[in-house]
Amino acid sequence: MVISDLFHFLSYYWIAFILTAIAAYLLGSINFAILTTQHFEKTDIRNSGSGNAGMTNVMRSVGKKAGIITFVGDIAKGAVAVMAGYLIFWAFTGKELDSVSRASLCLLGAYIAGFFDIIGHVFPVFFQFRGGKGVATSVGIMAFVDWRSFLIVFAVFLIVVLLTKYVSAGSVLGAITFPISVYFLNRKSEYSAANEFYLTVMTVVAALIGLIVVIKHKDNIKRLLRGEESKFTIKGEKKK
Repeated sequence: MVISDLFHFLSYYWIAFILTAIAAYLLGSINFAILTTQHFEKTDIRNSGSGNAGMTNVMRSVGKKAGIITFVGDIAKGAVAVMAGYLIFWAFTGKELDSVSRASLCLLGAYIAGFFDIIGHVFPVFFQFRGGKGVATSVGIMAFVDWRSFLIVFAVFLIVVLLTKYVSAGSVLGAITFPISVYFLNRKSEYSAANEFYLTVMTVVAALIGLIVVIKHKDNIKRLLRGEESKFTIKGEKKK
């Protein structure tokens, strides 16, 4: 049933799907870690610290101000991509759908945009396809596709980081929590009640976003298991 619904969805809304994918991917390819570091240090963040083009490495290698700019920029591009996906699908639907079905379809557009935004962040076309791990960008995506899931994921992330000082551990556990929260928070919503297809796609896309974040942290996971992972510090602070 879900497979047939997927083919039906793509056959009717393939233009919206392609536009959403391209727009979100290009937004995701704008890497604020690289741009901010080039501005402050005239260097490439991928050649500093851990080599990751993300907020944590910028904070450690360049400083708090650059890290905050990177964090806000990555969150913003995730949020903008999600809103763009919603609006693109809104533009391609009309009176043929009731209000619940139209809102559900546009929400799918938002999730699809979030997925391709993460792909762009991890493999940015503007920076030799070498990007970050997608944590901050996924924050912007989660906050706008489902603020309830975002709060749950953020709580998990914060508790883990406060207890362990490992940002990577908080990021991985938060990424795993995301699809689980999406499923249980939406399985009795008006969207899933209207069509199981909506719940399935939302959960699968959330799982793919979480999987990308986990895979990008594979080296951190290995270091955590060996007890070699660095705890979070800001440039200029002494490690405890």
